[in-house]
Amino acid sequence: MAKHIALLIFLFPTWIIAQNLELLTELHDQIDESSGLIYLDGRLITHNDSEGVASLYEIDSLTGNVIREVAILNATNHDWEDVCYDAEYIYIGDFGNNNGSRTDLKIYRIPRTDYLNTTNNAVHAEVISFHYGDQTNFTSTPLNTEYDAEAVISLGDSLYIFTKNWIHLTTSVYPIPKIPGEYELIKIDSLDSDGLITGADISQETGRILLSGYNGLQPFVVSIAEYANNSFSQGTVQKTNIDAPSGYSFQIEGIAVIAHDLFYLTSEENFLGNAGLYKLNFNTSALMESESEEISLYPNPASDSFQVLTSQNVVVHIYNAVGKKVKTTLSKRVNVSELPTGSYIVEICGSKGQILSNQKLLIQR
Repeated sequence: MAKHIALLIFLFPTWIIAQNLELLTELHDQIDESSGLIYLDGRLITHNDSEGVASLYEIDSLTGNVIREVAILNATNHDWEDVCYDAEYIYIGDFGNNNGSRTDLKIYRIPRTDYLNTTNNAVHAEVISFHYGDQTNFTSTPLNTEYDAEAVISLGDSLYIFTKNWIHLTTSVYPIPKIPGEYELIKIDSLDSDGLITGADISQETGRILLSGYNGLQPFVVSIAEYANNSFSQGTVQKTNIDAPSGYSFQIEGIAVIAHDLFYLTSEENFLGNAGLYKLNFNTSALMESESEEISLYPNPASDSFQVLTSQNVVVHIYNAVGKKVKTTLSKRVNVSELPTGSYIVEICGSKGQILSNQKLLIQR
């Protein structure tokens, strides 16, 4: 395993990038919990996450239908979260760990030739098992752990796991050998993603790494380029806020490199929208830079009304605790006297429909 090195945390600049996703198609119900995505030999391949069937699915990018299912006969989908590949193998990360209590974390390794040439749409996998060397407490703490993970890439002779840190909204990087066995992982790097990392892929042509994720209702991707010696935080790191089309889920879970600046993403169905397959063109000429502005609500908790503190013209959407939209207004002073007490999500959009901020609001009387 890699030796300990000094950990470096990259802090994002004061500006961000914003871009809308282009909807390709809604995903079929069979893959409405799509959690990982790869583009291999012209095939778009995904899988479902926790407690799903232990299968890989090939997607028709025009209809969202499943056109092929390949079962992994000796595997269990405890919580599959991402998939990647190299010249010889496909790797499936069964390392979802929302409670921080799992002791059976693993990655399944499947020969590419087996997957591509199977005559009965079934294959067997080898197992790479691991635990985090710096985790000593395995008490169940739902959505409050540093040891969840949903993203993995293949680079050189190692796989690199990017964690989903629920506590600090950062991501830690752990390398792991590609050879079946049992490993203790040592953290080598960390990035301040300011959100939960849910997927990853790497361009075989350029070496650029793309991480998908979200913070509240705001999805994003992080681009990592021009790094050396796998010190990812010391490369050129850029964060891009991305907006899903209306009626589709913001919960981006899978990302795959299609071409130099073209990426496909999938979202998992949730209370705000359907599972979708999206296209992202990362050509910088198509992006829009904007100065970030701290947007807040006052007062919060609120009683009868609150003010959106921003200099911009906005559209305000309010969602209740089960994700139902209960109010929309163009006013920065928002009357909520008709809403019951409780917790809400306030989605603040710009004049062009882009999401500027998501805020938690508490109504008390």
